Amino acid sequence: MMLPGGDEAMRACAWLVALLPWLASAKTFRSLPAIMKAGGRFLAKGNPAQVYDAGLNQRTVLLEFDGVAQAIAAHDSAEYQAALRVLGTAVDRDLRIVEGVE
Repeated sequence: MMLPGGDEAMRACAWLVALLPWLASAKTFRSLPAIMKAGGRFLAKGNPAQVYDAGLNQRTVLLEFDGVAQAIAAHDSAEYQAALRVLGTAVDRDLRIVEGVE
């Protein structure tokens, strides 16, 4: 990722990767405003264009944060946790936070 001024160094960041094999209803997306409010930025969302090897054809959401601590704080926030309680069993989630390289 290029930084302003042409510096080629990667800035510290983290990604929250959500794999959603099953969605029951539109209320599934009620948690997204809480993630955005906590600093998450959408990079990609939707079904894969192509899967390989043991990959599964399931909805994938990729969000960028300024760092691991910010991503964890977003997930653990009271607002996000409240949204998850509303969702109940409306979605199966497989979430992971991955740290970027510098």
